[in-house]
This record gives sequence, C-alpha cells and structure tokens, in this order.
Amino acid sequence: MTEKQLKYDDLDDIIGIADKLQQSDAEADKMTFAEIQRVADELNIPTKYLQRAIEELKSRKEREQQQQIEVKNRKAKLKKMVATYLVLGVFGVVLWFVFIGLSNFQELKQLREQDSEIKALRSAVINAKEREALIKEQFQTQPDSPQKNAELSGSINRIQIAMRRYDDAVKVYNQSADKLTDLKELPKSHPLSSEITKW
Repeated sequence: MTEKQLKYDDLDDIIGIADKLQQSDAEADKMTFAEIQRVADELNIPTKYLQRAIEELKSRKEREQQQQIEVKNRKAKLKKMVATYLVLGVFGVVLWFVFIGLSNFQELKQLREQDSEIKALRSAVINAKEREALIKEQFQTQPDSPQKNAELSGSINRIQIAMRRYDDAVKVYNQSADKLTDLKELPKSHPLSSEITKW
C-alpha cells in the first residue's frame, strides 16, 4: 500500500481539525455532577458526602497547585540569590585584587622614596667623613686650641648625627621591604652604619 500524498496547502486545515478532535476527546473524559451522582447512588453514597468529597478534592488540587507555584517561586528566588551572590563574589574578588595591586603599588612607591632618602643620607655621612678628614688635615700641624678642639668635636658630632639619621631611615626601609614579596629593582635591605666598613 502506497502512502497517500497530501497537499501542502491542506496542512493548516489538517492540524486544526486534529486539534479539535483532541479537545473533544478530552471533554469526553469529563463527567457531569449528575453522572457522578448516579455512580454514587449505585454505590449507596449519600449526596452530602459526594459534595464534600468534590469540595475536598477541589481544595486539595488548589493546595497542590499553590505548593507547586510556591516551589517554583522559591527555586526562582534561590536562582536569583545564587546569581547575585556569584556576581557579588566575583566583584569582591576583583575589588580585592585591585586593592592589593594598588596597595602594593603604593608600598613600592614609598619604598622607592625611602631608598632615595637612604642614598642621600649615605652621601651625607660620606660628606661628613670627608669634611672631618679635611679638618684633621688642616689642624694636624697646629697645637691644641679651643678652635681646633671645637672643629674636631663638631666634625665628629656631624658624622654621628648623619649616621643616626641614616640608621633610622634604614630600619624603616628594611621593615617595609620585609613585608613585600616583589621588590622589583629595589634592594631587599640596606646595611646599618655599624655593618658598613667602607662608605
């Protein structure tokens, strides 16, 4: 038996008729209250119980439908909350990395400034030592005098003050540098004046 060919133009009509037939079959599955009552009468079930049973079934179906709606709403709400938390979490992580990056950048900037200050203070110690050498040379041949003692004493004081300033700056730098893992081109630490043999 060969398959019957149908016209393409008839497709809408065929689908429409099939849909109506399906709906009429669904209507055939329904019963009127009178039909239900006849069955109940055959089973000796009074009408008052039948009406209560119908109300109970209706109420149960409404509760089930309401529960399904609530479950669906809870799922939708949960999905929305999860999505919100994910977005906030990602945003928080990004902010954290930005904060860490800016913090490291700021700390490196301060460390560079401290490094420059240490170099300037080291130069000040060298200058004070060179000046002391010049003063010693200048007063080497002269006998002790208040002026000679004042000049030599002053040069020693200048060296001590310059070294103390240098050491204070080095301590701050070394503590700051110790907290960072990536110092770029900066030294990990600077020596204290007591650790330097040649300035």
